[in-house]
Amino acid sequence: MVKPLVVAVLTSLGLLGCAQVPVEKSGKPDLPEKQPDWVQPSRILLASQLPEDSDQDTFIDTIPVTVYLFDERFPLPISVEGAFMFRVSVPGGKKLAEWNMDAAQTTAAIRKMRPGPGYLFRLNLAEGGGVVRETTSAELTVIFRPASGTAEIKSQGATAFRLGKSGA
Repeated sequence: MVKPLVVAVLTSLGLLGCAQVPVEKSGKPDLPEKQPDWVQPSRILLASQLPEDSDQDTFIDTIPVTVYLFDERFPLPISVEGAFMFRVSVPGGKKLAEWNMDAAQTTAAIRKMRPGPGYLFRLNLAEGGGVVRETTSAELTVIFRPASGTAEIKSQGATAFRLGKSGA
């Protein structure tokens, strides 16, 4: 009798902290209609498309990015008031460009996406520190600072891409 009790306790402890999504009888997830008031961002997902030459001068100058914020206790992306800071660096850490998006810019960037709310930005290198003329590898990172004053959230790792002459 002790073994089944131990297994039940260990199984329930293993499930604590995991966002659980109820499943309807049809097998499809029963997802909430809207996010609860208690959500607080604890994870960030940064997705970058290929950098672009938006002004047709043959040099990459724009990085389209999408950011999703998550609360570990909630199964879908969330939208939260706050500000973003993006940084492009060369491997090793030297900063090439940086953008600070205030609360108004962050709010304007929210879009309803298929998985839930996401933040869409187009980071222009000329506005963030200068267009890179030599072909180089670069890394993009992001930090989110919630307006509530809770701890900032940093992206895990970096998104890597190439800057410089387009098509090179």
